[in-house]
Amino acid sequence: MEGLQRIESNAQNDSRKHKKESYLFEIAFCIFQAFLIIIFGIWTEYDTNTADFQLSSTTNIQRLYLYFNNISVMVFFGFGFLMSFLRRYAYSATGYSLLIGALVVQWSIPIWGVGEALRKDISIRDYDYRVGMEALLQGLFCAIAVLISFGAILGKVTPTQLLFVGIIEPVLYFVNLYINVVLLKAFDSGGGMFIHTFGAYFGLSLCVFVTNQHTIASQYNTSSYSTDLTSIAGTVFLWIMWPSFNAAVLPPGDPQLRAIINTFLSLTSSTMAAFIFSRMLTHTKFDMVHIQNSTLAGGVIMGVACAWDLNMASAISCGFVAGAISVVGFVYISPFLCRRLNIQDVCGINNLHGYPGILSIAIVVGLL
Repeated sequence: MEGLQRIESNAQNDSRKHKKESYLFEIAFCIFQAFLIIIFGIWTEYDTNTADFQLSSTTNIQRLYLYFNNISVMVFFGFGFLMSFLRRYAYSATGYSLLIGALVVQWSIPIWGVGEALRKDISIRDYDYRVGMEALLQGLFCAIAVLISFGAILGKVTPTQLLFVGIIEPVLYFVNLYINVVLLKAFDSGGGMFIHTFGAYFGLSLCVFVTNQHTIASQYNTSSYSTDLTSIAGTVFLWIMWPSFNAAVLPPGDPQLRAIINTFLSLTSSTMAAFIFSRMLTHTKFDMVHIQNSTLAGGVIMGVACAWDLNMASAISCGFVAGAISVVGFVYISPFLCRRLNIQDVCGINNLHGYPGILSIAIVVGLL
């Protein structure tokens, strides 16, 4: 009887906690959405200063919208489905990715405006902020960084906690962007530094605070046949769209052409490396975790270097190295970090975004 009463008491406590968290989630999201509505209402205008939409400006909008559309698919489909591999968390992974993506894109637009005002040395009150395609693209880039961080804490946080991550991380993301781009004059067209590396290590820093023996030993930290299938669907969409992501903010012409070719070839070689090293290091069948993630490492490693005149053989070699290191990270480094440092990287963001992002920086440093 005492055991049954204890179970009932725990169930009641869990129900009360869930209701309290639910109320907090509803109130916090409503307040923040109201705040954003006010900001957009009093500060933003449409960017219509392009000479009455002449043919050249209209063509430019159409060109940017193609990239915008592809990157939107990455944010709202690719990353959500990539993280759907957990058998008891697939619905939440895709749903929360949609929610956080929408929140961060909306929040990023006024933050980007603040950065533009600071860059032009105009007070925020006096700045005439006009929202165009560039602001929308920057919002999507920031959303990708936050979703990368989400991958490390997947299944270990509440929706309200995700709200606070979605509010705080974009601010830090744009501060980092401002310091590096405006003050240090760094250039990172594909986000190897500002998106992948930042998102990965911000997520891992959060992971330290939400990882415990209960999360590590959880029976739900496994995949199933159906969730692995939806996850690989996300991989395929990300794989297809990644060249657009790396080339979006580059000038038309040779820089975009080089970015697309280098990224695509790098992805093909990282895919080959993922299959080769997955079989080599596991000594059995191909591991779906490696196929879902390490095949994309070639896109990450081209983040900083994609527009450089590398030589196509170099792009293929870089992708192969990124795929191999990513698989090695999954097999050896992630278990070590979890065991020794209490860093349970649920989605393996360190292996997909962290190491290849650092290698991307190293490639450009080597070319300078």
